[in-house]
Amino acid sequence: MNDSNETQKPLFPFSYRGFLGMIGAWHLAWGFFIRQFSGAFSAWITRDREFTADFLPEVGLILMLSGSILFLVAAFPMRYRVLLVFCVLSFLIIGAFLYTGAFAGQATKQLYFHLISNYVLTSIFLIIIGIRAQKVAKSMKMG
Repeated sequence: MNDSNETQKPLFPFSYRGFLGMIGAWHLAWGFFIRQFSGAFSAWITRDREFTADFLPEVGLILMLSGSILFLVAAFPMRYRVLLVFCVLSFLIIGAFLYTGAFAGQATKQLYFHLISNYVLTSIFLIIIGIRAQKVAKSMKMG
């Protein structure tokens, strides 16, 4: 029985959990690729086979860490929702670093595609999911 005076509490949809898991797997895969094949990644981004960046394995490691954290958040979204902020910040910092520092002056369509699809859009979705998780946690009095 539904009481008309009873307010609806927001729920955290299972589709958001699945989406967090997919984003986590995507960034784990990209991180592994960038870490193991940084020369191929540099060549794809810059279209220059001679350009290599020594720091790319560390970027891949950070992406793999962020992907693992997203799996944790997907499993326990209310408990670890604060870690979404870390993931969003890491994606935006990596994207800005790749654009302004690593591949500065060598912007190609591949770089723009990589930045938009992997960092900008992902961050927007994570912000939306984080806002929903915060609303649900507030309604559950979790803080």
